[in-house]
Amino acid sequence: MNTINVQAFQAPNSGALGYVFNGKVHYNQSTDKLHTLQSVFDVTHLDKLPKVGIVYSYSNVEPEALDALITNSYQGIVHAGVGNGNIHKNLFDKLVNASKQGILVVRSSRVPTGPTTLDAEVDDAKYGFVAFGSRCCDTWWNNSGLDQPKRRFVFSELF
Repeated sequence: MNTINVQAFQAPNSGALGYVFNGKVHYNQSTDKLHTLQSVFDVTHLDKLPKVGIVYSYSNVEPEALDALITNSYQGIVHAGVGNGNIHKNLFDKLVNASKQGILVVRSSRVPTGPTTLDAEVDDAKYGFVAFGSRCCDTWWNNSGLDQPKRRFVFSELF
């Protein structure tokens, strides 16, 4: 994946769906995932999406951005963690408290491939977190290849 290369689009989790050769589309595989009008997400009856924010973990992160999401009535928080969705110690207790307040907290990873596993290094059930790719919707989440902003959008449709 590249910001300027013409081959900027890749599918690292599942491989290429197909290719174009001499102006004709050739498929390597077909998808069995629900999509478009058959998707598990139905937004036809929504006037607006709920407020869902993203907070990133990194070395020595300060909690002010997370505090802003909690105090400004966000209904969900996608945590973009390191490795397997790990949460920096400066954010952990605040995310636990947010979950206790009824804010949905999704643990996710900044790593571009692979799911965030349930109860791996964080006891998700104990803290009320959702591990992106583990218990939401269906297996589509496991191999979605979605970055944080796209995960935020999908997550907002779960309400």
